[in-house]
Amino acid sequence: MRSRSNNNDSTRTSFIQLDTKKCIACWECLTECKNNVIGRINLPWHKHSKFVNGKDCTGCLKCLNVCEPGALTKISSKRLENKSKKTTRLALIVNIGLLIIGFAMSFSGFLIQFKYHMGHSSGLESVNSVLGLGYLILQ
Repeated sequence: MRSRSNNNDSTRTSFIQLDTKKCIACWECLTECKNNVIGRINLPWHKHSKFVNGKDCTGCLKCLNVCEPGALTKISSKRLENKSKKTTRLALIVNIGLLIIGFAMSFSGFLIQFKYHMGHSSGLESVNSVLGLGYLILQ
């Protein structure tokens, strides 16, 4: 089970990543950020910075420049591009798979209807085949 402090929303923006284990709770980054992106966890036994409004981060990197322990690091644009490409590729594969399944189901339904309307035997149940595919037709 993951702890809440490792939640991506509180440790990452589009531009900066926070390593809470390196944070010494000096709050320099908090005072430097004018967009109120950075907040704090200030319990006696647990202290570090966190991102409270990560979507408001403009990528000015002022907080990164004042962080002496190196808890804040810049996220490279190449890493973001690779993640975007992987997400796009996965979405494409899933959509093609769903499209193929949809066509197969539609074609199957068409075959059942075609066989039913073209005539069927007089028994209560019969197994017929259309184009080599067997279907159970209930009458």
